[in-house]
Amino acid sequence: MKRLFWRLIVLGALVILAMTMAIGLIGLHDRPGKADMAVVLDAYIEANGQPSAPMHARLKKAAEFYKKGFFSNIIVSGGVNKKGIDEAAIMKADLHRLGIPPLNIFVDSSGNTTYLTAKNTARFMRERSMKSVFIFSQFYHVPRCRLAFHRFDVPIIYYVHANYYDWCDIYSLVREVFAISYYAMRDYNVAVSVRE
Repeated sequence: MKRLFWRLIVLGALVILAMTMAIGLIGLHDRPGKADMAVVLDAYIEANGQPSAPMHARLKKAAEFYKKGFFSNIIVSGGVNKKGIDEAAIMKADLHRLGIPPLNIFVDSSGNTTYLTAKNTARFMRERSMKSVFIFSQFYHVPRCRLAFHRFDVPIIYYVHANYYDWCDIYSLVREVFAISYYAMRDYNVAVSVRE
């Protein structure tokens, strides 16, 4: 019985390791393409109210592809934090500093999670007969983003990861194994709260 227990522990660890490696490889393999709409997912805001390094890296990458003509409009999606700061509004201001016209940036201030970002963006796109989205996030987050948008019936999904890496990414990769498993099983309903 004890031997069976340890075999199951080792098997579980190997499965988690394999899934972690797969998530990393998928997230690092960019798939850019011309899209109807781009979406930049929130990371976090620093204590001074400025975008964190990973958030700025996502926004910088989105601005780069906007200027290359891959899309003409961008949704910035984030929540209102505990201090009452609208993180999506901070993201919009940072994109504007990077040279994106404010009229081309839409704000989703209720995108507190990947699920809600995909839900709101999919509805926003559906109302405008848009078929393709271009996602910007960290490499470990890309597979879960793809899954969420796919489950909300967005037919064409492009993605590029931000050029920012940290030792915390190892923890994030392992966390994504469980997060993706949860997202694969959860219910998907549609609502919208995106504004100009």
